[in-house]
Amino acid sequence: MRFLFDPKIKHSGRRYLWQVSLATVSLFAVVFVEELITGQIGGQAVIVAAIASTAFLLFIWPHSRPSHPRNVLGGHALALGVGVLFALFGDTETWRETAGGGAAFYFALFAAASVGLSMFLMAATSTEHPPAAGTALGVAGSPITLDLLLFVLLGVPVLVAVYLVFRRRLVNLY
Repeated sequence: MRFLFDPKIKHSGRRYLWQVSLATVSLFAVVFVEELITGQIGGQAVIVAAIASTAFLLFIWPHSRPSHPRNVLGGHALALGVGVLFALFGDTETWRETAGGGAAFYFALFAAASVGLSMFLMAATSTEHPPAAGTALGVAGSPITLDLLLFVLLGVPVLVAVYLVFRRRLVNLY
């Protein structure tokens, strides 16, 4: 059992609970408000997972490079843009009708290419934020709706704002 738990949790258990609670409450607020307003976010599991992964980094590993606001905001913005482009040019609904069995191939190709391009752009602009790759994938594979765009464009900045308010009280929990 000695290696099952981080030895620091014995002395810093309250800090772990506080930071995880802050992440949980922040993520709850973002998802709840977006779902209340749009009623659509629950169906966007990949996007919600990407935002949840962002919350993990911000509140568990707050002083890491991927948690810097530039990386979080820039990474998600680039991934969102790439995902939208791929969704517009790789409309899988149209391809399913025209390509038949080949639609799976094209969807996989566009999904993987959207992630690859967003990774390249994040690395090239020094805005690396691994969870944003999920944003590119989720957006590329979804119909583009205002609700989807607003979830990313409003949800990510809200998490960053909460992070910035508490950043000085946060420690890396790794």
